Amino acid sequence: MLYVPIESGLSFTHMLDSAQRTRVWFTVALCLLLIIAGYFFAEWLLPTSEPLHPTASDDFPVPTLAPVVAPTIKDANDIAQYTEDKPLPVKPDPTVFLRDEGQNHLLRGSADAPVSLVEYANFSGSYGRVMHGILQKLFEANAATMNWKFRHYPASNNALDLVAGQGVECLVQQLGEDTGWRYIDRLYAQELTEALVYSIAGDLGVDAEKFRTCIEKKELMDIVLKDKFYAQADAKIFVVPSSVFINNRVSNMRVVEGLNTLEYMQAVLVDVSK
Repeated sequence: MLYVPIESGLSFTHMLDSAQRTRVWFTVALCLLLIIAGYFFAEWLLPTSEPLHPTASDDFPVPTLAPVVAPTIKDANDIAQYTEDKPLPVKPDPTVFLRDEGQNHLLRGSADAPVSLVEYANFSGSYGRVMHGILQKLFEANAATMNWKFRHYPASNNALDLVAGQGVECLVQQLGEDTGWRYIDRLYAQELTEALVYSIAGDLGVDAEKFRTCIEKKELMDIVLKDKFYAQADAKIFVVPSSVFINNRVSNMRVVEGLNTLEYMQAVLVDVSK
């Protein structure tokens, strides 16, 4: 009978297990190397193909807002083609309102008129000039039943708009609201320049030194900025020019955005008066 020492048997078994483990790890490593080599070979062989693991496209479609139509309009006759068959505005959401602060500031007409028209506009754009002329005709035809208020809505980052707006307030401070309205009308009568802001004020009899100081020191800038802030925050007005019609007897209101014909504005006035 052959006897094998126990120590020798343990040593032989341990050597077999180590060799098996070595072969297993060698096989795994070899497979990994082959996979990696195959990946890079495929990349080299097919350079124009889509990547094996493509990333998100830079051209991933995202919704965009439609471009705002802003045609060149220099007089009231150009408006009709853009407002044909336009429905009358409806009563706005109950959260839309006009703040009472300074409600009779720059008022033209009787404060007791049954209907108020509030004009929101700036002085630098051609649209404002065109619309102001239409509102002048509307007021002249309906002065017995409506009043007209002006509110500032300066264009963003337009220093000249801010100068003109302050010019209105500084002139009103000196010469009163009637002269202030004459000043506004004349500012809208031609293309705005900084020289025009001062020259018209001089023609109307303003103290030139006080007027210039008032503008340069921005003494009444807060009035101009507040008008626009409240228009956006309270009345949700983001288009200029815009007009708001208010039936003062029944608190009925209509917001009319952009340019509109005299006939359209008259129809809105009739509708809100009911």
